[in-house]
Amino acid sequence: MKKVLAGILAILMALSLAACGRKTEADLVNDAMERFDALQNGELTVTVTLSSEQGIVEGFDAVTKETLTFVRDGRQTDALYRSETAMGDETVVTEMKMQGGKVYSLVEGAWQEQGDAGGSFAPFGGRLKNGIAVVTTTEWDTGTEYTFEMNEKALADLNKQAPEGQQVLESSATYLVNPEGLLVGQRVTSRASVTVDGKTDQLFSETETTLTAWNQPDVTIE
Repeated sequence: MKKVLAGILAILMALSLAACGRKTEADLVNDAMERFDALQNGELTVTVTLSSEQGIVEGFDAVTKETLTFVRDGRQTDALYRSETAMGDETVVTEMKMQGGKVYSLVEGAWQEQGDAGGSFAPFGGRLKNGIAVVTTTEWDTGTEYTFEMNEKALADLNKQAPEGQQVLESSATYLVNPEGLLVGQRVTSRASVTVDGKTDQLFSETETTLTAWNQPDVTIE
């Protein structure tokens, strides 16, 4: 069952790493991502909501609320992370930090090194590509919202990589770019089907990421 859950989550997260769109809109969002990458520091909130129709995948239905503070110094990014995951009557709290190229977790009040911090710091996912999404644009007082909904061909290509018994039915990613051209928000939603022991369920995922503050004075990761 854990393997099934891991496979489902891998599919649902794929959109945030490969959300795509027509060149014009994708370029505008990519420019906004570059402005985000140039920030000296910032604070993010993330809410991940996972739900299912039938509940046949044990441990899938959950709500996770995360806060993340990051500080950049050249190519190095230090970050402090805290999450609370509610699953039924149980709440799991996780606290971690990335500092000096190392990852640490908070265990019984003390930071314990977990290893090297691999990969890049990309809370909004990777750069957008072209041609595999239907794009809509909405203007708000807070900025411009770009929604990329994966088309049938993109979904078919994505599902070729899916484990047996799992399929993504629809996926979309919405980006909010403020009037200064900075990416300040993202919402990724997906609907998938999974078959386990002859039973089929539909799984829903929504991840909302918001940049709440940036380039504040005297921000450090302790």
